[in-house]
Amino acid sequence: MRCKALICDVLSRDFYYYSSLSDNIVDIELMDSYNHLYPQKMKESIQKKIDKVDSSKYDYILMGFGLCGNALNGIHTKDIKIVVPKVHDCITLFMGSRRKYKKYFEDSPNSMYYISSWIEKNGINQDMQDLKSIGLGESYEYYEQKYGKKGAKYLSEIANEWIKRYDKAVYVTNKLVKEDYSHDVINISKKRQWNFEEIKGNSDMIENLINGYWNEDDFLVVEKNSRIYSTGDDSVVDFEYVQS
Repeated sequence: MRCKALICDVLSRDFYYYSSLSDNIVDIELMDSYNHLYPQKMKESIQKKIDKVDSSKYDYILMGFGLCGNALNGIHTKDIKIVVPKVHDCITLFMGSRRKYKKYFEDSPNSMYYISSWIEKNGINQDMQDLKSIGLGESYEYYEQKYGKKGAKYLSEIANEWIKRYDKAVYVTNKLVKEDYSHDVINISKKRQWNFEEIKGNSDMIENLINGYWNEDDFLVVEKNSRIYSTGDDSVVDFEYVQS
C-alpha cells in the first residue's frame, strides 16, 4: 500500500522512523506547526495539499493532525480516501490512544500538557505565542504606553486569567526525542504554582496509522467524494458524502 502523509512537523521524528520500518510506502510532507495559530489558514493549506495528491499514485492520504482548532472541519476529498485520527490535537497521538488520554483527562482535568516533540520544534513558551496571536502576549509596560494604566491593567488580567484554570504541568516524553526538557517544564510549574508530573509517551497510535491498523475507536476512514466535519461529541470527527 502506498500512502501520502500530510503531517504536522512535530510528528516528523515518529513518522519518519515508523515509516522506515513499515511494509507500506509512505511519502511524507511536513506542515509547519506554527500554522496552528491560524486554523483557517491551516485549513486552506491542508485542502490545497489534498487537492494536489495524485490518486493514481496513492491509495490513501494519512493525516498527521487532529481536529486542531477545527482546521479539519470542512476538509473534503474527491477521488482518494483519507485516514484521520479521531483526536482533538496531537496530545492524544503522543499518549498512544484515545482511551489513555481520556482516562488521564478525567483524572486530572486541569492539566496543561507539554509535549517533548512540540518543545523540540517550537520551544517552551508556545503559550506566549498563542497569546500574541490574539494580541495579548506583550508586557505590562507595552500596554501602558499604548493604552494607559487602566487599559494595561485590564489586558494583563485577561492574559493571566487562563493560568488560573490549571493546576498541573504534565510533561509527555518521547523515546525518539533525546533532549530532556523536563527541567524547563518544572520551572514553569514552580513559577505558576502548579503541580508537575512526567509521563512516558507512547507512539502506538502513530505506528498504527502508518501501518494501516485503523481500528474504529481511534481512526476515521473518509470515503471518496466526502467532507469531514466536527461531531461535537466523543467521536470528534465524521464524514458525509457530497455531490461529485
